[in-house]
Amino acid sequence: MSGAVLTTAGVFTCDHQGTAAPVSAHRLTVGGAPVLTGADLTGAAVSACVQPDQAGPPLTRTCRAVLQVNAGHALRLTVGGVPVLTATGFAALTDGQNAQPAVPPHVPPPVPPGTPLSPRLTATAGQLRLRGE
Repeated sequence: MSGAVLTTAGVFTCDHQGTAAPVSAHRLTVGGAPVLTGADLTGAAVSACVQPDQAGPPLTRTCRAVLQVNAGHALRLTVGGVPVLTATGFAALTDGQNAQPAVPPHVPPPVPPGTPLSPRLTATAGQLRLRGE
């Protein structure tokens, strides 16, 4: 199943309306925006997250960066030998902490360092020209 390839023009939003702004310098672009790999998104800063830092109970933490990308890697389309990210099946976590675990749908169990309280990051491709499988 193919999905729209994620680029720097995409919209990446945490559970609390914060936005991530990944940077990429790949030569493969769509509409002038470079495509993204997991490494481009991991560590990207998250701004404007409204989740407060709270000592608890319950303990909560503002999202400040993308912690990990768990899914959404293309099977066939690569850049520099690394799979690009697609909107289909995309799953990522931030370094914040929710008061309660993220609720399905489409929330795979987190792999360390993620936890069930790690906020999700959703993605909208922002383009429909290039699809990856």
